[in-house]
Amino acid sequence: MKIRVYLIPLLFLASPVEALDDSSSKAARLGQYKDWVAFESKDGEKTCFALSEGADVSGSQQWARIYISNHPAIDIQNEIGIHFSYDLEPGSKSKVTIGSNEFSLFTKGRGAFIESSDVEKRLVDDMKGNDTMMVESHASSGETINHRFSLRGMREVVTLIDGVCVK
Repeated sequence: MKIRVYLIPLLFLASPVEALDDSSSKAARLGQYKDWVAFESKDGEKTCFALSEGADVSGSQQWARIYISNHPAIDIQNEIGIHFSYDLEPGSKSKVTIGSNEFSLFTKGRGAFIESSDVEKRLVDDMKGNDTMMVESHASSGETINHRFSLRGMREVVTLIDGVCVK
């Protein structure tokens, strides 16, 4: 089993999608399909990532973004990370629900990640075959916050980054 290194492009996690389109950004926009956008890093080793913003359905006005990234130099493909606008409860788990399937993600700071590349592959496959995904997280304030993500366009942007970021 490959050890996961969780290399979600940290430079971009706190940046609004619009800021990534700025010419001074360290990411070049590759394309957009429906609710997903693909980028290629212009800084250091080649990295590609796709992202989408989730809608807060809890009423708390918090945001979340999901990233799918490829790091060909270290043979990482379709790594999943979710970044939240709030601190997560230390030691808590976030839950992703797609149809009747549920996935548990460990949390650290403002991020949630899959521990196993095998589970990550199943999650990506489920995402490709569905229209929406729900993410439940636990804020450090004690609040449970739910986000709905559209998966429309996800298959296309993942195909795009898989074609651009290859060894």
